[in-house]
Order: sequence, then C-alpha cells, then structure tokens
Amino acid sequence: EAGDTLWAGGKQVGVITCAMYSRLSGKSMAIARMEVPYAEQGAALEVKGSLAVKAIAHSLPFDDPEKKKRTAKG
Repeated sequence: EAGDTLWAGGKQVGVITCAMYSRLSGKSMAIARMEVPYAEQGAALEVKGSLAVKAIAHSLPFDDPEKKKRTAKG
C-alpha cells in the first residue's frame, strides 16, 4: 500500500508511493521513492506496513533516462 516502507539491512531506505497487483503477471508491484544506493536492479528489500514481505528493486522498463526513445523534434 502507499505509505508502506522499504527496508534493507535493518535501515529504512524508501517509501512506496503507488502499489498494485497485476492479474496478468500474478505479482504485486509498486513505485517507490528510495535512497539512491538501493535503487539498483536486484537490490534486496523488505516491505513493512500493510504486510511484511521480501522484495527486490527493478528498473522501470518504460523509463528512458537518456531520452533515446523520443520521436518529437523541435
């Protein structure tokens, strides 16, 4: 749920801002604000709040940090 916290090594490292369950993949996922060192693909995390579960960080598959996918010119 939004507001649940993310933990790594006994330290709070982030907070979930938007959580959802995908019926397509059968998995829970969330968007979160995280401390930079923990915002790496595969980082081990724990969710604490509405539930207590293990999680891993993933990159955003639709993110384009180098702006290579833009098609508008101008």
